[in-house]
Amino acid sequence: MKFKQIEKLLKREQDIVIVSTPSCQFLGSSMALYPIYGLPVLTQHNIFGVLDVSDIKSESYSVREIDVENKNVNLPIDLSDSIADEILLDRGNIQFAVNGRAVEPLTSSKGLILIDTDYLRPFDDTPGYELYERTARDGSIYIAAKKGFSLLGIILPFTKPINKNFAASIREIYMQLNIAISYAERMSRNQQISIDAETDEDE
Repeated sequence: MKFKQIEKLLKREQDIVIVSTPSCQFLGSSMALYPIYGLPVLTQHNIFGVLDVSDIKSESYSVREIDVENKNVNLPIDLSDSIADEILLDRGNIQFAVNGRAVEPLTSSKGLILIDTDYLRPFDDTPGYELYERTARDGSIYIAAKKGFSLLGIILPFTKPINKNFAASIREIYMQLNIAISYAERMSRNQQISIDAETDEDE
């Protein structure tokens, strides 16, 4: 786990969430959480020192502490390493930019979802990790990144761009892509004929 990448995300979003569980602490934001090991117990009082954020800059941050053992806390997501109904997601090799973010599309049980690829950066030193679909208590989907049976992080989908305008843009791209494929195939056939013709003339 690359802590520097987590630090970079928190400084970008200026939104810090610290979740304490019986097994470890999770550090992240409203969009992603990562299990943290080998650090002192994190609190709202020492987190800025750990992140090397000055007192003046820290005033623009939001910090929340959540203790799952508190009876008044009802966390909507499951931070366990494995749960019974999680679904392994197939990952393609497509990424694109939308609303200024690089995103990776995933096919879930509820259709297309997008995840901000920056939230995958902390796993850059963990080859072979996999993404699983999980369902929150309210029925929404979130993503669990795992290596084997170990949880590496929790990521929420990037839902902001999912709307009718986005769907229309994708349809337009699909239509233009089909036109480009047809043109490329036609040019490939013509090029083959031309090469064959030139070969005949040389003979």
